[in-house]
Amino acid sequence: MRFDDRRGVRHLKRMVEAGERRYAGSWVEALWKRLESVDFMSQGLQFAATLLLCFFPSGLRRSPRPRKRGRG
Repeated sequence: MRFDDRRGVRHLKRMVEAGERRYAGSWVEALWKRLESVDFMSQGLQFAATLLLCFFPSGLRRSPRPRKRGRG
């Protein structure tokens, strides 16, 4: 039995398609597309920050060494 053959999956697909038809061309669809683009930019910034940390890993996390005390 394939995953797509289950009755619940077919019902869910029909419900999603009905929702897409209902909101096609409306302001809700336009808002959703704008929110998706903002999410894409956020993911891009997170990826860039991760790459930056990969290039400078040790200098950002290391605390300074304590000074040795001499005998006096």
